Amino acid sequence: MRMQNGNYWQADAYATWGEQTQDIMVPLEASFTSDESTEYTTLFVDIESYVAENTVKFIIGTLDIDRDWGTFISDLEKMNVARCVELKQASVDRYYGKKWLLEEN
Repeated sequence: MRMQNGNYWQADAYATWGEQTQDIMVPLEASFTSDESTEYTTLFVDIESYVAENTVKFIIGTLDIDRDWGTFISDLEKMNVARCVELKQASVDRYYGKKWLLEEN
């Protein structure tokens, strides 16, 4: 771990995120339908690669956060990141719908 201002910031970050409850995460049990899975995977593979590549470029300075951030977001929108969110949300809604149905019985 690297120290920043005398603190182990990675340890602090880990501790902060470790305190969070499951309600901020997509439940592991939430699943896609077969069609949703195919669509999500097709879209997300390219998005994930694009984000990984550009994250490094932002960190090392090849891309300037002030100058290039808008283009980065615009590219993600063109890659249908909103559709990925919709598909993920549908799986979560289905999960909680089933969960509540089971709890009522």
